[in-house]
Amino acid sequence: MNAYFARQLNKRRLMFPISTLEQQDLKKHDRGSLSWRSIENPVLQEFPIDTILKWKQIVGAGVDGFVSIIELYGGEKRVVKVYWEQDHPKDLTYWAFQREYQNAAIISIIKAQARTAEADGRNIFLYDSPCNEAQVEENLHAFFPKEQQGSIPPESSIVPFGHIEKLQQSYGWLKIDAQELVEKCKRMGSIPGYTKCRKLQRHLLNSGDYYGIVYDYVEKGENDFEQITRQQSLYLRLGFLFDGRYLEQNWRDSILVDLSDIVAFNKLDWSINNYRACLYNFSTTKVKV
Repeated sequence: MNAYFARQLNKRRLMFPISTLEQQDLKKHDRGSLSWRSIENPVLQEFPIDTILKWKQIVGAGVDGFVSIIELYGGEKRVVKVYWEQDHPKDLTYWAFQREYQNAAIISIIKAQARTAEADGRNIFLYDSPCNEAQVEENLHAFFPKEQQGSIPPESSIVPFGHIEKLQQSYGWLKIDAQELVEKCKRMGSIPGYTKCRKLQRHLLNSGDYYGIVYDYVEKGENDFEQITRQQSLYLRLGFLFDGRYLEQNWRDSILVDLSDIVAFNKLDWSINNYRACLYNFSTTKVKV
């Protein structure tokens, strides 16, 4: 690896230091402590792995990781997405765990603030099509009324709380020993892997630690065009851009279940040019952003 790529890789690591994850716990923050800084430096709580009763079934695997249904001691069903890469890839491609961690944390913060606004009887107004970074920031500031700048812009409209509540819910990140994970997969009946071509093969190692994120289990249902379009529009208004084309398998019951499809505002791989292109593509092709 040459000096330039080494510096870039180190920059990515500094922006998402694995060594500090254990110290970052959203459970230590009360509802009133959430602020705009929560969006700038999103923190996702650690999921208590000892609350998992059983790893039940592997339901899919892809280029980023594999997904397993888990059952909690309380009887609730969740899914955990485990990522193949144990650390930042050396070839500077994005790290799915990093992206989804940030996305899941930001969405959780937005949903929490929306619930607070609904309980307080306060509407949230957002620009329908933010045309620059300042308007994206205004949209995100709208969830933090004490920090909101200026008056409500005339080009904005009320966001229905039900639309925000439908965004995929995450419950935290976890770390699991590789050998322990392999044993759990064996008990589920198979060792997951993924092969797209000779140069792109994924499989579990017997050493190190793996990271995962726990999400709601979304029942299989038909994807509805209008509901998907509505959710895509909301993600764009919240400053997320879609990284690539629409993939049917990443939506379930009209809910985006693969959060690696989106890039959060001002995070790695986000740019205003790509965001504007995404807005344009959405306005002309709707679902196929």
